[in-house]
Amino acid sequence: MLMVFPRFVCVTVSCIVLEVTLNSAPQTIPFDVVKGTKLTANGNFAFGFINAMVNSAGGQVNAGRGTLDFGNLEDGEGVGGTGTTNGWSVTAVSPFPIVALGTIFGARGSDANYTFYPSDRTYFARAIGALPAQSGQPGGAPPARAAITSPPVPSDALGMNNLGSMYLAGRGGLPQDDALAVNWYRKAAEAGDGLGMNNLGLMYLAGRGGLPHDDALAVNWFRKAAAAGDGLGMTNLGRMYADGRGGLAKDDLEAVSWFRKAAEAGDVQSMNILRRLYENGVGGLPKDDALAVIWCRKAAEAGDAARMTQLGVWYEYGRGGLLKDYAQAANWYRKAAEVGDARGMTNLGILYQYGRGGLTKDDAQAVNWYRKAAEAGDTWGMTNLGTMYEHGRGGLPKDEVQAVNWFRKAAEAGDGGGMAGLGAMYAQGKGGLPKDEAQAVNWFRKAVEKGDATGMTNLGTMYEHGRGGLPKDDVQAMIWYRKAAEAGDALGMTRLAVAYVIGQGGLPKDEVQAVNWYRKAAEAGDALGMTGLGIMYMTGQGGLAQDYAQARFWLEKAAAAGNTTAKANLEKLPK
Repeated sequence: MLMVFPRFVCVTVSCIVLEVTLNSAPQTIPFDVVKGTKLTANGNFAFGFINAMVNSAGGQVNAGRGTLDFGNLEDGEGVGGTGTTNGWSVTAVSPFPIVALGTIFGARGSDANYTFYPSDRTYFARAIGALPAQSGQPGGAPPARAAITSPPVPSDALGMNNLGSMYLAGRGGLPQDDALAVNWYRKAAEAGDGLGMNNLGLMYLAGRGGLPHDDALAVNWFRKAAAAGDGLGMTNLGRMYADGRGGLAKDDLEAVSWFRKAAEAGDVQSMNILRRLYENGVGGLPKDDALAVIWCRKAAEAGDAARMTQLGVWYEYGRGGLLKDYAQAANWYRKAAEVGDARGMTNLGILYQYGRGGLTKDDAQAVNWYRKAAEAGDTWGMTNLGTMYEHGRGGLPKDEVQAVNWFRKAAEAGDGGGMAGLGAMYAQGKGGLPKDEAQAVNWFRKAVEKGDATGMTNLGTMYEHGRGGLPKDDVQAMIWYRKAAEAGDALGMTRLAVAYVIGQGGLPKDEVQAVNWYRKAAEAGDALGMTGLGIMYMTGQGGLAQDYAQARFWLEKAAAAGNTTAKANLEKLPK
């Protein structure tokens, strides 16, 4: 069972932790403000730093006023202001005193405005130096280190939860510390924060932060979180019912009830769970494509990029009860791509490459999106970018070395298309590779194990011609061509059509079947398939009436795609 490990909720201002040695010389400490931070005038803003001292016991000794330096003052920036104060406290003693530091801005002064609009600037806090040791203080001010934190000590439950998540992930300069994460999650939970309750439950579930592994206590906190209205708590409680854990009897209906409550409360994970349950007809729910689409759409509209892409796929192929609609597919792929979903980028690139969904056929845009997808780690994007380099399309130079580079990246990441592409380059000795048909067969086999249709066609070709150490075997070739055709590979369809025309590899001569496969290949964009279908119309074969208009239509499409046989046959048609 996959649990969602504590959701990190970003605070308005970045939680910055930096270390300085107490009693040090003045220094400037950089930190970033979270993009979009906006504070109203007269608001409070916890913003380090303060000057601090501790004694050998870790007690507070003295503090001096801190200053802020924004570099070049511009509208919307300022320092100080009436009522500005510094605050600090010791949060740990061993192995050295840890001091939480911060500056709280008070009422707006004539030189201060606390609304920070820029998202690309680094601000600075400047340490003005420690005060001298105070006489009579035990141990004076020994060497110590201070953690400068913004905000120093959260006073609200959400802030406590966020600080716990920072410790859990070791982010913002904080050390990774499960025990401190648990401490802050507990404080948040006890202050009534549902997310803190959920996260504390997850720590019990995992047995982290000094807590025992205790499913029953996890369930207890998930239930509390759910009662407080936290969607993740509802989702995780549903999962515990689905698995029958934590003292709960396995109960699919109760699980679904909680998933539904969580989804209705806006939890995207439960939307996805309901989508999957309806899509597959499991968890006590009937298989219902329409409801699967509804929950997929809700998740997509709630910002789930992967579901945006999935919805696009369903529109592209007319799945889930949706009518095939390339325009809607393009719309959802673009939404997904613009929020960073790599597969959405690839799919948008494919629509540009073929000019579908109301998009103008544009190889340059296709390359643009394939590159973005590839750089984001999508293996389909890598393979498609390699193909564009191989053929020098979309403004790219014809560069077989780059093609091999991208095919190999995709192949090594487990992509069947990349494996098939790399195998083809070995078969032809291109892109700086030696001609090595045995290696080609090796990569084709790897590709078909991944279910790649192009790899199936290529493996069939190697059997048909007895290459790469394989025996010449038309029967095996036809087996692989059929597998490829049924998996959607247009060239595999054409090869199967040719086999029916001549009666090859144990297949009977069957012109009707040949026309059937030529048509499928042609409609999938294969120039050879278009040519074959055009010739069948021209000659009136395969159950087709002789039809020169249809013949011309398909032969012209094939000729436009560069097929020389189609061009020659066009010359034979009556003018």
